[in-house]
Amino acid sequence: MPERDTYSSRLSGAVILAVAGWCLYAAAGEGARGPDHSGFESCLECHAGRHREGREAGHSPATGCLRCHLPAATVPGRLAADRDKLCESCHSQRAVLRGTGAEGIEETRSFHSGVACVSCHMTGGSHSMKVLRPDDPALPEDRVDSCTACHKDNNRNTRARQLRDWQSWYRETMEPLEAGLAEIEARMKDRPDLFTDEVKQKLSGVRRNLAIIERDGSAGAHNLDYALEVMALASRRLKEIRVATAPAGLGGK
Repeated sequence: MPERDTYSSRLSGAVILAVAGWCLYAAAGEGARGPDHSGFESCLECHAGRHREGREAGHSPATGCLRCHLPAATVPGRLAADRDKLCESCHSQRAVLRGTGAEGIEETRSFHSGVACVSCHMTGGSHSMKVLRPDDPALPEDRVDSCTACHKDNNRNTRARQLRDWQSWYRETMEPLEAGLAEIEARMKDRPDLFTDEVKQKLSGVRRNLAIIERDGSAGAHNLDYALEVMALASRRLKEIRVATAPAGLGGK
């Protein structure tokens, strides 16, 4: 019997404390205000660091957080749309990742084609959108780089060497193409009579295709297979244009 009384006393005390706590909370909440998630300026109260990273990334300070995040207080921080669709609303690189968009090139996917943009551009949750390269000398040893964050089967040095190789192949292939394109454009300026409508259309296609991978800005890192396919076709087309527009006696050189 005494044990039961003790239990009852404890239960009653717990109920009284809970009710008292609720009353105090309700009284304190009368007129009190939590974080206001209804507007952009209120984000800065708690997320000044994220805002600073966003500005460094070039995201518009006029719209700030609300360009990607919903303002409604019931869903603070929730994205306004699918994460990749948000990126695609301003950036065109997703087409290169998928390996689509180039004239005369079939869809060319790579192992990065299905990777979300934020996997590489928001490593560790950073809003600076900066890829943390494995060969960045300023990157602390204890900070995971963007490549190793997903590829855990080898070390940072291996990933850095692979990335440098990709971008070296891209540049070594692109440079002679740019020189060849400039040479043909100079020829068209001097001898426009040599350029038929068909040749001009082919030349425009080369320009458009190369512009896709140049605007991408990753120098092959997003989708090297696709970039090499685009450049291989451009090389063939430029050779055809060079032959078709060679002045008499030059033998198509």
